[in-house]
Amino acid sequence: MPGSDSEHSMPSLDCPMTQGFIHRLLPLLLLLSLIGCDGQDPVSAEADTTDQTATGDWVLVWEENFDARDAAFEERWDAGNHTFDGNESHFNPANIIVEDGLLKLRLTDVPYGQRQYSGAELRTDNQDGFFTYGRFETRMKAADGLGIVSSFFTFRYDPWQEIDIEFRGKDTDQMQANLFFNPGPEGAPNNSGFNPLPFPRDAGFGCDAAEEFHVYAFEWEPGSVRWFIDDELVLETSDPSTVPDLPQQLMMNIWTSAYPNWLGELDADALPAEAQYDWVRVYRRNDQPTP
Repeated sequence: MPGSDSEHSMPSLDCPMTQGFIHRLLPLLLLLSLIGCDGQDPVSAEADTTDQTATGDWVLVWEENFDARDAAFEERWDAGNHTFDGNESHFNPANIIVEDGLLKLRLTDVPYGQRQYSGAELRTDNQDGFFTYGRFETRMKAADGLGIVSSFFTFRYDPWQEIDIEFRGKDTDQMQANLFFNPGPEGAPNNSGFNPLPFPRDAGFGCDAAEEFHVYAFEWEPGSVRWFIDDELVLETSDPSTVPDLPQQLMMNIWTSAYPNWLGELDADALPAEAQYDWVRVYRRNDQPTP
């Protein structure tokens, strides 16, 4: 979702030599996650990581490997067919492609609905696809090009709450983390889109997210959110007054924004653009009820 460029950038990480296969070598990962490439702690200053636990006690409870767009796929997912303020594209279900074991979300210059451009959005089922807390993970390749954003996130409305991983096509060596929080209860029309400071925040790493696949994840627990790149902990917040606390859908999309200070002016020559997703997974803690 829209946001201004953050002044709070994290130290860049070296490009990982592996892409997610070390997910279970957690004690070593925990040690590495506490050391930035310049010797600085890459974790957000407002979070204390001295008691940070490894992810070894997360249990896989839900996954999608994008093997086929069959009846089971349609039962699990809903295609966006809408737009919103600040979105210069309209989500078109035809721009959602499942082939070669990948989900491909496309942004084109073909007018659709109320907009000059057509984007794409896929979300877990509008009735049953809601999760409260967990580890949310994808292996993806971001879209490239000025004015383009591709993402992996959780979201709800009434009240609006959201946890984002976003890639701006103008700067694909940065992963942008973002939060939106409005207090409940469920059903409250409280949708102001409040961004708790210091979000949005950038986490840099020595790779181009649009050139190769990497594993991105966030761990959402009561009062805290942690973001990871290839199992490296890169950002964290632990302010319980600003962390979402209500069920949300898991979502992915690609679109172009009316906010050039955030994404840059759209480069029409970059279209069609495409974000690709190899798989998505949801985990829960051993002691947490199944989402």
